[in-house]
Amino acid sequence: MSDVITIIEEKIVVITIGAQGPEGIQGVPGTGITDYVTNQNLSGTKNGVNVTFTLPVIPFAGSEMIFFNGVKLKRTVDYSISGLTVKMLSIIPEAEDILDATYFEQ
Repeated sequence: MSDVITIIEEKIVVITIGAQGPEGIQGVPGTGITDYVTNQNLSGTKNGVNVTFTLPVIPFAGSEMIFFNGVKLKRTVDYSISGLTVKMLSIIPEAEDILDATYFEQ
């Protein structure tokens, strides 16, 4: 064992370092997330009428972030998502608008 003595804010702190304990139990397997996708354009017609757009892959549940002209939208307030389909609830994109997503792929 060895001691490490440090002075922090006019207090002496003594940390005793001992032998390493036994190895813990194995954690649960990973989720299978493979890639983090950023700035993925959503497919669909932006014409001031259409509110349904599509992602190229189904994102890991709850990982998606949808952006409208760089502003992050709020799920269930500004959009809904089901599988590949994103439906705008509070905005209707025009031709010049940018609609993209960031998410983890499953």
